[in-house]
Amino acid sequence: MILAQIQRRSMHLTHLEMARRLPTDSRLAVNWLERFEAYYRIWSTVSGLGGDLTAYRSTLLEEDRPWDQPPSEDWPDGYTQEFQAEGYGRSALFHYATFLVRLDGFMTRFGGQWLLSDGEAEQDVADATYRIGWHVSEMNQRDDSYLRSLHQKAGGEIHQFLTLLAADKQVGMVTHDEWQDWLRTCQCTWTHDDSQTDREHFPTSRTHPCIQADCQPHQVIRACTDFLLLVDEDWRRIADWYGLEEQVRVGIGGEALTNSPPTSSGERFVTRVGNR
Repeated sequence: MILAQIQRRSMHLTHLEMARRLPTDSRLAVNWLERFEAYYRIWSTVSGLGGDLTAYRSTLLEEDRPWDQPPSEDWPDGYTQEFQAEGYGRSALFHYATFLVRLDGFMTRFGGQWLLSDGEAEQDVADATYRIGWHVSEMNQRDDSYLRSLHQKAGGEIHQFLTLLAADKQVGMVTHDEWQDWLRTCQCTWTHDDSQTDREHFPTSRTHPCIQADCQPHQVIRACTDFLLLVDEDWRRIADWYGLEEQVRVGIGGEALTNSPPTSSGERFVTRVGNR
């Protein structure tokens, strides 16, 4: 009961702070649902980017090399763990291109203005999006422009995007190879059990001591998880009427599924439904 009262008081203070920051006519004009729909369109592809970057390195750390296969009709030269990791890398490149397109759309529609519950949150989200692009050190503005154009030609579909990328030997495959070279700079290691918190969406140097703080791919991953948490937390501050839990619960990801028994997710679901 006391905790519930504290939570309601905190939400009330948040609304008062928002009221002080915006004049009445502007406050009424802000469509928070529309704003957060735009934020979550970016959120979804940032989640994909962070997840695939993590999967790239995580695949290379699998000591039993489960992806290695001998030559076959489908794979005359065989299939390797490294090739599987490169596949995650290509998927990450698509998500990065999608991020660029959606961020550009956000700039066009809303002028790139992040409206959140307070000025600090707005700056933190803006910084997180900037850090994603900054730490992709192999890409310059022209590369970003090329990826946006390719993404639009592909209609936002990953299959068509990668097909067009592979067909463009002069620019597309050079961009692809530079991206894969950038991914290979990550030599970080971690295990599923050495995390110091379950709050992060992906392993970062904050939560796993063996991840290097200056690793460029992991700095992108860290910026991704920062963006995801910031948007989720601010949605909870603003949409108190929605009855969301105060603490953001990070959903299950690919790495957790890989390291969990097949029935664990279903058991949690049954438990949650049964307790309603």
